[in-house]
Amino acid sequence: MSTVDTESLRQRLLDERQRVLGSFEGFRNHMPELYRHEALLSSRLRDEKIALGRELTLDAFRAACRGAEKARAAARDWSAGFDAILTLPAPGQAPPGLADTGSAVFNSLWTQLYMPCLTLPAGRGPAGLPVGVQLVARRHADERLLEVALWVESRLGEGERP
Repeated sequence: MSTVDTESLRQRLLDERQRVLGSFEGFRNHMPELYRHEALLSSRLRDEKIALGRELTLDAFRAACRGAEKARAAARDWSAGFDAILTLPAPGQAPPGLADTGSAVFNSLWTQLYMPCLTLPAGRGPAGLPVGVQLVARRHADERLLEVALWVESRLGEGERP
């Protein structure tokens, strides 16, 4: 298998693991709302995350947890040499309106690895809506992340920021 194929497979496994973890926990976390006000939940939440969460077994959740713990151990090793990663928080500018917060696809890895993230406004996209940059730090390095964020924010400048 080529390096590209290996990386693609690794990413699909991470994505699937996060989908299992989020759906299993999401279903259980939304139980009070499901019981009292299911009709008020968005169809996207009900039909995607909660529907999958209803079907998942405890064994599938536990397997995903074990895989995530292995990934966290690996992340502890490879992240030891930096204070923060500068990355994108989303695949584009903010969506219009208040109905949707946008795609979280770029954050699922950091969520799974328990690595703190912070997004700073960094300008506007083609439709004039905000875009940002995201900083990610090592697990348990929240204070250092805030220090780095203050430094980055001071260098972003005021000209293009929303």
